[in-house]
Amino acid sequence: MRLHRLSTDPVLVPSAVRWESAAVFNPALAVRGRRLVMLYRASDLPFGRAYDSPYVSAIGYAESSDGINWERRPEPVLRGEREWEARGPEDPRLTRIGGRWHMVYTAFG
Repeated sequence: MRLHRLSTDPVLVPSAVRWESAAVFNPALAVRGRRLVMLYRASDLPFGRAYDSPYVSAIGYAESSDGINWERRPEPVLRGEREWEARGPEDPRLTRIGGRWHMVYTAFG
């Protein structure tokens, strides 16, 4: 197999939306019909040493028909809700079992 990079630009970059304004990374990708689906980690503040920086992560959702142009949802699909995920969910992974999609993630509290 020979791979060819289509662009030197990142697939996604941080946006002006507060919850993903500092970083977007560690995506999980899946094919749904003729579209690509991406769940990605986003952060609201720049990272320092993990325990010193007050950033909070969230999981965002984007879709694409070509893998280059992505349409993002304006709000995250998952935020931390419990004490053990107070700093947010991170590193989503997707798999399909039967007819249902399942996501696992880590959390930082």
